[in-house]
Amino acid sequence: MKNESVSSKILLTSEKSDENFLYNADLLAEINSKSDEIVESNDYVNEFFLYYIIPFIEKSSQVKNQDKDKLVRRNNYGDYLKSIFRAVYSFLIIIFYVISLPLYILFRFRYLDNNSIVARSLAVIRSPAACSKMEFLKKEGVIFYTDSLVYQTTEIRLNLYSQSLFTRLMGVGVIPWMGLKDFFALFVMASRHLGFVSAVNVIFYYRKRLSHKVSFEYYLDKLLKNAKPDVFYTGNKEDRFALIEKRLCNEYRLKMICIPHGLEYAFKMPAGLVGNVFYCNSQYAKDYLEMLYRNGKVRFVFDRSIVSEMLSRQVKIQKEKRIVFFPESREPEKNIAIIQFLRTQNINFYVKLHIKDSLDHYRPFIDESMLINSFNDAISNSICLARKSTVLLEALYNHSIPIAVLVDDKDRAYFKFMFPALNDESIRKVYSFEELKFSLKG
Repeated sequence: MKNESVSSKILLTSEKSDENFLYNADLLAEINSKSDEIVESNDYVNEFFLYYIIPFIEKSSQVKNQDKDKLVRRNNYGDYLKSIFRAVYSFLIIIFYVISLPLYILFRFRYLDNNSIVARSLAVIRSPAACSKMEFLKKEGVIFYTDSLVYQTTEIRLNLYSQSLFTRLMGVGVIPWMGLKDFFALFVMASRHLGFVSAVNVIFYYRKRLSHKVSFEYYLDKLLKNAKPDVFYTGNKEDRFALIEKRLCNEYRLKMICIPHGLEYAFKMPAGLVGNVFYCNSQYAKDYLEMLYRNGKVRFVFDRSIVSEMLSRQVKIQKEKRIVFFPESREPEKNIAIIQFLRTQNINFYVKLHIKDSLDHYRPFIDESMLINSFNDAISNSICLARKSTVLLEALYNHSIPIAVLVDDKDRAYFKFMFPALNDESIRKVYSFEELKFSLKG
């Protein structure tokens, strides 16, 4: 059976050492060295590094005793011709969206008198995860806006794009120009580091995303200019939206505080992390990031009470602990191997799927009766199994026992080298299915 072979393969790899696998101290040093070489200062630089440069470094590290140039497929005239057509297509799509999206905003969002709101502190929420982790700030008087192009909720009344008619009319003319500047800046950066053909792939990836970025930038600039807050809170830590916020806060001399909704990476970002103050998920992460960005201007802080406010779901304990597995959205075959093992051991467990995952990946092994739909319920007072995830940290602050299931070499090495916040002694680690069996039944 196909899935049985997958499970067997992972059982075998659990016996190998992670020191010789892809993620190790040498790879981390190489990534950080490359980060230092990237001098561009546009808003896309961190994402470009994360999505394109690091994967190339990872692939090159897998080729032992070979020239890294052998990894690069030599492009022929056909490749260049296809890329030219693809570049033109991407450019036209970008033009279409940077013109149509401001028009959509103009007619879609009605004006709210945001100027009448006293906002000494404000935040723009872009995802449910950020909303959950920053919810406690409402008690401190922080005013929440939503980026309603990607996140809508009835709990937040204010919308970034519901600004004056004049502002929205101006956006129809200004945003396309901003989009053109971003297009060329992104293409020049990608060409410099990857070459023409790969640069076209980068442009193609952002063909629909670029218009949202520049629209967000334009409207956030107007909001900060009109609201005149003293402090800006963000849940974005290094992406293009985070760098927009960082640049505008510097321009308006606002204090910026980052409440990150994801785990901190162990490698250095070319443009760094954002915020005058950055709240870390663990003491180890704080110490590590201080060392990594020791010449930066960000003050890294670990405050257990703040992290508790960020991660606690405030669910009353009304049940006995049950085992809940939190699969990752990527590499479902590894999730399947863990699920199969739990089934073969007759262990009673439940599953909380990632928002980007689907039951269809696991339907031969689990059904709807094994699913927990509420994350708050799943993370609270449970034995939480996960491979490498912020779930393991959240469990610590919700009366749960976190167990990192590191039976795969790649997961094990990534856990060890790439997410410093997970180096918390309170998180149990198991490195084989036998250890997992003992932890659950012992």
